[in-house]
Amino acid sequence: MKLEKHEAQLSVEQILASALVGEMGMGAEQAKSVAAALMLRVSRARGGEYVYIPQAPQITRRNRRAQVLNEFKGNNHDELAAKHGVSRRTIYNWVAKGSDGHGEPGSNIVQIAP
Repeated sequence: MKLEKHEAQLSVEQILASALVGEMGMGAEQAKSVAAALMLRVSRARGGEYVYIPQAPQITRRNRRAQVLNEFKGNNHDELAAKHGVSRRTIYNWVAKGSDGHGEPGSNIVQIAP
C-alpha cells in the first residue's frame, strides 16, 4: 500500500506514539509530542529521501545478533544459543564475523568487560 508523503509521516508518528504508550508506559499526549519531535528529527536528517524499512524479522535478527555479541564472554556459546533461540553454529558464525558482520574471522570482535 503506497501512502502519500504526509500520510506516511502521520502513520509513522502514530506508530511511534503507540509504541511509546504501549511499551514505555508514556501518557498518550506526551507520546504524541515525543513522536512528533522524533519525526521532525528524522525529517531534518533524512528529509526528501526515500527510506526502506526492513520487515520486523530482519530487524529482530540484527538486534539479537548485536545482543549476542555484547553478551559473549568467550566460553558461553551454548548459553547464548539457548537464550536467543539460535544454534551454537550461529553463535560461532556471529562471533567470527564480529560487530560489522562482514570482517575476517575474529577481526571485529570487541570484548566487553562484565
